[in-house]
Amino acid sequence: MKRKFKHMVIPVLLVLATLLIVGCNTENEGIFMRISESVEKVDVGSINLIANETGKIYSYASKAGLQAYDPATKNWESIPGAGVRHYTFDGTNIVYATEATFPDNNTLYTYDINTKVHTTWVIEHAVKAMSPKFNLILVRDDTNEFSVYSATGPAIGASLANFTSEFVDDFPPNLVAFDDSTFLVSGNSPGDTTKYSHYYVSEGAPMTSTTDATFYDNPLVAVGTDGTNIVAIDATGKVWQAATTDLTAFTSTTSITGFPERNPKNLPYPVFYHDSSLYLQNGDNDFYAVNVTSGAVSEVTLDFADTFSNIKIKSYLVDPLDSNKIYVGTMENGIYEITMPAGTATDI
Repeated sequence: MKRKFKHMVIPVLLVLATLLIVGCNTENEGIFMRISESVEKVDVGSINLIANETGKIYSYASKAGLQAYDPATKNWESIPGAGVRHYTFDGTNIVYATEATFPDNNTLYTYDINTKVHTTWVIEHAVKAMSPKFNLILVRDDTNEFSVYSATGPAIGASLANFTSEFVDDFPPNLVAFDDSTFLVSGNSPGDTTKYSHYYVSEGAPMTSTTDATFYDNPLVAVGTDGTNIVAIDATGKVWQAATTDLTAFTSTTSITGFPERNPKNLPYPVFYHDSSLYLQNGDNDFYAVNVTSGAVSEVTLDFADTFSNIKIKSYLVDPLDSNKIYVGTMENGIYEITMPAGTATDI
């Protein structure tokens, strides 16, 4: 028995020593630190926020579809609507489109959040994209033209931008919105499908750079403006800045450290805007602020950056009645609220 015990002592001591070394490794956080900072998961999956109305937060959850969340009771209420593919909000209704193989037409519906009534649209559309938080829809019509509309439920309004030959039908563009009337459309160029064309707000002159040809190498995935200046971020994390009065003079200021690769790479990147800066989380869960006026990038040291160090973010929603309140939809940990300018964050 003594002999057996002696042989067991060495591996036990080795395990304990390893745990102590790893546990004290603050550079890599250590297993004990990771356990202490674990965050409760929420069953609905990743959360793409749509609207905050009537005391509820509306969203699309990857495992549960359209949802209405009540922060007071912490209850999730399912909104019927099978096969939802695209969604947006027109101020009263959630407008959503069912699955379809682009460029086939999608069936569209309007869901009144007050009456809880679904209305089917008479006319179907080939929907390429909707902006979840802003009332914008990108569709392709029968003549291969791409157009941006706002929804008036149950129909689309006047065209905000119409693109007749600026993009390639086989590689359709995507819609990146800043608000209900400020957006860009970015997609493969007709002359060279390895390059990208970018248009801001209208189908007029394209966004260009006279000094840096790499402006056309990747799709733009985020945009922000203070009315006088504009910044755009491309799919590699490169930051581009210009004056809104001269969209031909985009220059690259810097790149965001740790910007993740995504597939497809033209998906809009989650950001929120506050006090002249775009805020975003990189692939390492670190936060950066992009100043819209200068294009300068700085690491965020506010408290919410620590709160989300172990939490990946799917979407943001700035409260329409209070720009200092930002709701955060996470990949698997529910909904949080950031309070600016203090920069605190709590789960709700």
